[in-house]
Amino acid sequence: MDIDAFVSAHRPAWDRLEELVRRRRSLDGAEIDELVDLYQRVATHLSIVRSGQADPILVGRLSALVARARSAVTGAHTPAWREFVRFFTVSFPVVAYRARWWWLGTTAAFLLVSAVVAVWVARDPAVQAVIGTPEEITQLVEHDFADYYSEHPAASFAGQVWVNNAWVSMQVIIMAILLGLPIPYILWQNAANVAVSAGLMASRGKLDIFFGLITPHGLLELTAVFLAAAVGMRLGWTVVSPGPRKRGEALAEQGRAVMSVALGLVVVLFVSGLIEGLVTPSGLPTWARVGIGVVAEAVFLAYVIFFGRRALAARETGDLERAPDLAPSAG
Repeated sequence: MDIDAFVSAHRPAWDRLEELVRRRRSLDGAEIDELVDLYQRVATHLSIVRSGQADPILVGRLSALVARARSAVTGAHTPAWREFVRFFTVSFPVVAYRARWWWLGTTAAFLLVSAVVAVWVARDPAVQAVIGTPEEITQLVEHDFADYYSEHPAASFAGQVWVNNAWVSMQVIIMAILLGLPIPYILWQNAANVAVSAGLMASRGKLDIFFGLITPHGLLELTAVFLAAAVGMRLGWTVVSPGPRKRGEALAEQGRAVMSVALGLVVVLFVSGLIEGLVTPSGLPTWARVGIGVVAEAVFLAYVIFFGRRALAARETGDLERAPDLAPSAG
């Protein structure tokens, strides 16, 4: 091998790598990619030089350069803020978006069951008699349903709601380890509870109060529960139909992706809890309270569609294990 020719051909790449290593704390995304590529190429050059007529000075220079480049590439964890941003712009929305048909199906089934049960309760006095006495139903309709949202201090109530809703969502996701089979039953229980309240309120002409109180927070809250149920059942279905991958690999990947939803829903349900604790019982007119709930729902769905579709186009899966963990640090 002609060492002089080799050096002449590759010196620009070595000099460029040295420059990037020197500026490693201020590189942009394209320069980071270039740094990794040059590191791999120069490491190959070092192997070629060592296997040929070794020039001690050249070997020493390339060895030092490769060592510094390796430290720049693998020696610093991605800053926490970058991981945070990636989670909320890639990992969480892409898992939600990939589960969109399961999510939509879960929503449709829940609303259909709720509507059927609510109409049944509202129109059948015999069903109402099983639920409670006329006095108990009157107490619920005239006082208890509305008082529920204002009987505790707003901040305390918001915290309680957040914890409870987060727990319900986590239960749904945890049930995925049983192939998602218990999830429809959990959804049925929640649908029945909503439907019974709606039916009783409708039977006494109070349906406007029901929707005025439940819509502000209920849109986002139920959307979160439906998403948790969708990814949980989708995880269970992965066991039945893993696709072209091995069943264990598919299940592990989908399971890690589901953790993205579990973590993301903590924030979504926190927002829902704030609305339920601060907006629902507030003195705002009904249209304003409902409007806040509709806006929150629209923003969340637009967020999932925008970031989820973009991440899917980039072939992201939401698998936490595949997220970049090491990169040159910007500070």
